[in-house]
Amino acid sequence: MSILVRDVLKLDLLKDARLIAGKRGLDREVLRVNFTDCPLSASDPGYSLVQKGDLYILSLYIQSQIETELYNLINFYIQTGSACCIVMDTYIKDFPDDVKHMADKNNYPIISVNDDIPYAGLIQKISNLLMTEQLDMFTEVKLYSLLHEQHSVQEQQDILNYLVPNCPAKFACIYVKFFKVPPRTLRSLKNEIFEQIHIPFLNYQNGGFLVVDLGVYKKLDVVLKTLPKVFYPEIPDYIVGISNFSNSTERLAAAFHEAVDASLIGEITEIGRA
Repeated sequence: MSILVRDVLKLDLLKDARLIAGKRGLDREVLRVNFTDCPLSASDPGYSLVQKGDLYILSLYIQSQIETELYNLINFYIQTGSACCIVMDTYIKDFPDDVKHMADKNNYPIISVNDDIPYAGLIQKISNLLMTEQLDMFTEVKLYSLLHEQHSVQEQQDILNYLVPNCPAKFACIYVKFFKVPPRTLRSLKNEIFEQIHIPFLNYQNGGFLVVDLGVYKKLDVVLKTLPKVFYPEIPDYIVGISNFSNSTERLAAAFHEAVDASLIGEITEIGRA
């Protein structure tokens, strides 16, 4: 899963943004935030600072008076594989038809926002979105390694310390597997789960894990009854696997395995499936 232009547009700061051109390019992948108001060429040392997947934030102050400069800049972004550009509307309220035609032809989104949106706030929000996605991907790699690869005792402990840095004294592990759910839904679902039960949701394949502190939640039913309220109606089809209860942190790795195994059994027998 990756961050797309359409995901960025869902940020609160961009709720009033206008899509000027490139509607068919909303599935472009965003890899980094960048900004420049000057066109660059291959002979320019700054050319090496741009990368495929860059999202540009800019004012177009320099290009606002010269249409050819504006055209060349947008063409430069397209040719270097930029994801999109977000333009403050201080100097340009709309774009020339030839620029919009070029952007539409190349499926390159040009987004216009009100100039009262702070540069720093926009950069921070988009950067946080990208960082969260990278951490989720890293977590999934760690989980896959834990569940499918052989490790020394120390290597396994290092993975567990990363996944659950403060393992509860008494706990149970829950694995939730979703069916027919768009991958992007998992991002908002993760946030909603944390808001409702204050437990980090560790993304894994088509679902994720919860390590439940049984010192806080005396009965696991409290969590299990809350999950459907979070899932419905967007996620009507899922299955839950639960590990044995444990009061030893040394059994944390086993608990992850038990939760997955329980979900597989439930999937076959349809026990635990909602």
